[in-house]
Amino acid sequence: MEIRFTAEAEALAKSFRRKARLKSKTESNNKTGLNPIYNRTYEHACKIALVATEEDVIIAEVFEWASELTWFLSESMAVKVNSHISENSHEAEFKKVLNIIHEYGTFTLTKLGEKTRFLRDSRRRGEIIDGLIDTGEVLSYIVNAQNSKKPTQHLFCGCGEHPELEAVFTDSLICG
Repeated sequence: MEIRFTAEAEALAKSFRRKARLKSKTESNNKTGLNPIYNRTYEHACKIALVATEEDVIIAEVFEWASELTWFLSESMAVKVNSHISENSHEAEFKKVLNIIHEYGTFTLTKLGEKTRFLRDSRRRGEIIDGLIDTGEVLSYIVNAQNSKKPTQHLFCGCGEHPELEAVFTDSLICG
């Protein structure tokens, strides 16, 4: 049995194939190693559309849904690969600390020290934290607690995925 695209679905498919090829070429030129993910995105979209179609032809709405789904999955996979694969031990330590902060949302320096004992060297931990703050991947806020004389430094992921944390700190910020 042969299942074809409607003219509108075929136009969407061609456009999506160009988008995936361009993204693959960009990743290849940047030497990220992520281009194989995007090389197969179009093929996956076609297969999902084929499975999802209820007719003997793939209509535009089905292909559009399949392409959006596969693009989302490809982008998610690229993010996961990027956050867990490193070129050297230095980069691996940075990513591991960033993933810890992202997973838990917010930390005090003391609590982060407990979670990053694998670093063994507090100076190295400080370099990593300073580097993450400098790049904007981690945000740092000094908070004056009501029952404490000493301000506390809090760190949280600067990815924008934890908006609830900003509300916690806005009332007590000294600096950001």
